[in-house]
Amino acid sequence: MPSKPTPGPKEQFCTSCGAVIKEQATLCPDCGADNDGGPSGPSDFHYCESCGLHIQSDPELCPDCGVRQHSGKNWSDGESVLLWVFGGFAILAALSQIASPGADIASSILTGLVFLAIGILALPPVHQRIERADDRHSLTTFGNVKSVKKYPVSRYDGACAICDGSVEEGTRREYAEEFAVFGLVLSTADSGSNVYCQSCALLEDNAESARIDSDEALRNPFEKANTPETTDTTESGEADPTFENQSNSRSIERTEE
Repeated sequence: MPSKPTPGPKEQFCTSCGAVIKEQATLCPDCGADNDGGPSGPSDFHYCESCGLHIQSDPELCPDCGVRQHSGKNWSDGESVLLWVFGGFAILAALSQIASPGADIASSILTGLVFLAIGILALPPVHQRIERADDRHSLTTFGNVKSVKKYPVSRYDGACAICDGSVEEGTRREYAEEFAVFGLVLSTADSGSNVYCQSCALLEDNAESARIDSDEALRNPFEKANTPETTDTTESGEADPTFENQSNSRSIERTEE
């Protein structure tokens, strides 16, 4: 396994191709991408500037080294303060509207609930989770839910979690047990990750599919038993005598043989 390049002083990994480049470089000499702290063009993945791990472009922090990513969608202090203030005023207005309804009580309560929803959605933590598609489940998801996310990795320093071999190209599987309301993840009870080489990642995917099929079979044990057998019938619904005669004749032929 070739050794992984290590950035020297005032060097970093190119977020587009993963090559080691100078921090002051305007363009990457290997791929020609702009060295502006983000990948060239729209992409779902990029290389961490600090450790070179191939990660998704959405997270603010690298899941391997924890370094903040400039290519991720970061919030400035001004934006965060503005959203907190707006969300707080909307929530206070909602509570005031609900606590002191006017002549039309139903309309006042409905207006208060609308302001409450707007205020909650405007809060930075909620706003960020909604914008990140990988944090969302279906709107009918409530309570504890287990999730597994997969990310491609390359030039991984560690070993495969199954075969203990080197990982040039592989998959990182991050699992978590989360608490969600209306599909929105509010907290994470347990989480972890494993890295697999390509062969072991395929084996793990097949094993996971088998576990899912087994769980579905356990949930529906009588599905097969209740499936009606297929028989040939006439338009009146009676058994087709032609089909019955053909079956009997085949049985006689086998007996004569």
